[in-house]
Amino acid sequence: MTESAFKRWRKQMGYSQAQAAKALGVTPRYVKALDTGVSHNTGEPIKMSDTLRLLMAALAERGSAIEPWPER
Repeated sequence: MTESAFKRWRKQMGYSQAQAAKALGVTPRYVKALDTGVSHNTGEPIKMSDTLRLLMAALAERGSAIEPWPER
């Protein structure tokens, strides 16, 4: 996924960077890196895990935060 695709997803979801970080369970710094497409540590293009992609798809389908381990 390109940085513009992540940023587009985030904006379509109506998330700020902080809101996206909370919904995805990652740090705001990581979301900023996803927006730019560049790792802050190495300056290399950032690679997103398949798990994160699946969570993004689930959030987009559901339209809200998902409780990963709902209480019984």
